Order: sequence, then structure tokens, then C-alpha cells
Amino acid sequence: MPSPQLTDCLYSTIKNVSGAAKRFMFLPPHGKTLADSGEETFLGHPIAAIRAKRGNYVGGSRDVAAFEAALQAGDVELIKTPEPILYDPTRDEARRLKIDNKVLYGADPCWLTTSSSSSLG
Repeated sequence: MPSPQLTDCLYSTIKNVSGAAKRFMFLPPHGKTLADSGEETFLGHPIAAIRAKRGNYVGGSRDVAAFEAALQAGDVELIKTPEPILYDPTRDEARRLKIDNKVLYGADPCWLTTSSSSSLG
């Protein structure tokens, strides 16, 4: 199994900013109570992970609606989503799309032990 540091770019993080401990039933895998300012990190994009927690991709619509309502109400913040992984067929390689100080750049996927990057600008 890969180490979490090598796959960090594949995870999402949601933070409770409601001002109190609160249970969020939409959090995978079975809902979770987060302390005030508590965070939950899970594999994958939030919408896909929330839908998949019911074991039925289509059946998670209620949970997705609850997640959207919590975002709009200011109860949660989306801290991090998986970084986009793009494939370059000319170079036959995958690259992550990253941003730093408003500059977009491509970097090696997080699961590689070596790293390189190049500016897109």
C-alpha cells in the first residue's frame, strides 16, 4: 500500500467552520462528528466520495445536497481537493496541475519519488 505522503495529491479535506462540534452525515464513509475547526480527509473528489459512501453512486443525491447546503450555510469549508492529473500523449507522461502565488505549473504526480516542475506561463 502506498504511503499517505506519496498519495496526498489524491485526497480531499473538509473543515467544520460552524463554530461548534457538529455531525455531518454526508461525510464518508458513514457520517462523522467534527469538532469546531475539525477536519476530515478522505480519498478522492468530495462529490464522488460522498456519493460512493452509500455504495450506490446514484443514491447519494441527498448527501450531495446536504454537502452543498452546509457549504452555502457556512458550516463547512472545502480546504483541499485532489490535484488535477493530466496526461501528455506527446511525452507519454502524467503531470499534476498546481498553483503557487497565482502561477500555474505542471509537476510530477505525487506518487513518484522524484519530482520536477515547469511553469505554464
